[in-house]
Amino acid sequence: MRKRHVYRFLEFFLVGFIMGVTEDIIAIHYATDAQITPHVILVAAIVALPFAAFSELLVDWKHIRFLRDLWEKNLAPPKKRKLIKQKRKTKRRR
Repeated sequence: MRKRHVYRFLEFFLVGFIMGVTEDIIAIHYATDAQITPHVILVAAIVALPFAAFSELLVDWKHIRFLRDLWEKNLAPPKKRKLIKQKRKTKRRR
């Protein structure tokens, strides 16, 4: 990945992580009688971490080369693959 892609990933990952932790703490506060302690915040952070990374990869997958290539070569419907190949050919001719 290029430097700008890493920066973009980290930027949105950080926002998603902070929002995830905040959301978890609010849910814990209103759904349980537990007091908000550093241990509870740590658990909320651990739970939010993979969801923030996964959601960022889902949102930004077209900008991450290996995921885009995986989609174009293996997962795209056959008609879509044909259009992708045609676009690549026209780009090479230019």
